[in-house]
Amino acid sequence: MIYSQFGIKTTIALPYTDKDSKLLADYVSLLSELNIDQVILKVGTWGINHSFMDPGGFQHQDQQSIEGLQSWISEFKEYHDIPIYLHPIRQLSLPLESFYKKVITELSGLHVPLSIDLGLVLSDCKNWGKKYKKEILALLRSNPSISMFWLSAVRKAGDAFIPCACESVDDQIWEMVDLLIGEDASLILMTDRLSSETQITSDVEKLMNAKGAVPKHEYYG
Repeated sequence: MIYSQFGIKTTIALPYTDKDSKLLADYVSLLSELNIDQVILKVGTWGINHSFMDPGGFQHQDQQSIEGLQSWISEFKEYHDIPIYLHPIRQLSLPLESFYKKVITELSGLHVPLSIDLGLVLSDCKNWGKKYKKEILALLRSNPSISMFWLSAVRKAGDAFIPCACESVDDQIWEMVDLLIGEDASLILMTDRLSSETQITSDVEKLMNAKGAVPKHEYYG
């Protein structure tokens, strides 16, 4: 409906655990039926017995899994002329250095644009301490492969902060947007079924005024 009425194609997120995942294959089989503009490959640990569930994220990373991902991307591009972003998901127990320095650096070596959840970044800064914030942001700013940013709120869950899509985007996230994004960056506003109309309207207005946002006339004609 969105495509037929407004000519806007869809961005779809695909769950990637390994190149032989049946869950991933089921999603890919639907691409030819949809008007997909770009694919976000959410790289982490997905599902039990090929059923969908929230991602577990990276617990570790090794050369074999990177090679498997590279093989899958090459095969995908043979059959689909659709841009791909890689979106790494971090298991909360994985040390920051292992994720931001090792995992993201290795994924950057695949020469595929990367997507980062700024809600996760802010959560990490809150959970691990302000002393890590400067280092994390410097690593992200210096990585030209990162060109898509997800915007969300952050809430307390037990003893830890986690990204949250059911509240308005955190003001510190907007500050990160001004600091991090370049001319060709894309922004994704996160909402879910618990998001209020007021929340969505307010966040969209801020998004339209954000650095790098698509001009209003491209949305509203």
